[in-house]
Amino acid sequence: MNHRILLTLRRQCSVSLSRNLSTCMIHSEKSASTNPKEKSSFNVFSPGKIVHEQEEFLRDDEKEHFFRDFDYKLRTIKPDEVMNKKFRLEDTKLQPLILIFGWAGANHKNIEKYAKIYHEAGCSTLSYIIPSRFIFLETIRVPHLSERLLQELKKHNLHERPIYMHNFSDTGILVYQGMDHVIKQKGFPPLNIKGHIFDSCPAPIPKGTISQVFLFMGIYWICCGRDGYSLWQRIIACKIFLMERGFINIWRRLQGKEVNISLINRTWSGDFCRDELIKSNCPELFIYSLSDVYLPYRYLEEKVLKSRREAGREIYVQKWKKSPHVEHLKHHKKRLYQCSAKFYV
Repeated sequence: MNHRILLTLRRQCSVSLSRNLSTCMIHSEKSASTNPKEKSSFNVFSPGKIVHEQEEFLRDDEKEHFFRDFDYKLRTIKPDEVMNKKFRLEDTKLQPLILIFGWAGANHKNIEKYAKIYHEAGCSTLSYIIPSRFIFLETIRVPHLSERLLQELKKHNLHERPIYMHNFSDTGILVYQGMDHVIKQKGFPPLNIKGHIFDSCPAPIPKGTISQVFLFMGIYWICCGRDGYSLWQRIIACKIFLMERGFINIWRRLQGKEVNISLINRTWSGDFCRDELIKSNCPELFIYSLSDVYLPYRYLEEKVLKSRREAGREIYVQKWKKSPHVEHLKHHKKRLYQCSAKFYV
């Protein structure tokens, strides 16, 4: 497709978006009222803004709008709440903190089912699901969100606790990738990470095929619904995704170039896990199935697990024959409880 045509379509989408996007209702933990049925409203940020260069700082006039839907769930467990005595620690500084980073399209109700596993084992949890626009269009700005999470950990005196991360799909890895960038670039003190759980990830970077483009657009459609977009807003957002990411990446593939989607420092989150996290010393648990349509199990076993075993890394594996992507709890609840709890105890 001619580059000028793409630019023209992009302008048309941006104009249409600015005219038609109305306000939507999104829940924010920090601004929620005492009535759980009430929600705070805000103007939707244009999902058509593409940022091409890594930004180390946000302008002051951007911050309020940028973090308008920043939302996480923190649950700290007190020693007297732990029923099983073998999990009870009187010194809360030694109590593990589990950072749960959700998958694209997840909501806090989904994540709470996993958090419950850790609560019963005496662990506090912080759950975070990244807004859709940062997954598909503004990935390069994810480090700003990760920095905010690091600040919240410090604010609640949680940054020095033993930390385990439960990363759901490549979207979960994306949040930690942003943290790693901030720690290295801005001098934040490193977290006391004791282990990683990789649930249905890491997967290879998309190849930019037509089928993959429309698969990702379908996922984006679902995610926009979770983020509170109206039907018209979802149509406009997906149209912009198709123009900004879909057609361009199909063209890049035809030219023999790498796909440009969901990259931080020009690195796909799955590649970050495969190539960078292999250098860490903390143990890792990989949870996957042979029937996952997103994560090819042969890729995981041959490109990720094999290299870690050869490097002498401490890894654990839980593999099932049948269970959908990030839905292992639904189909293997008892076993998932056992392997997750055993990993960090």
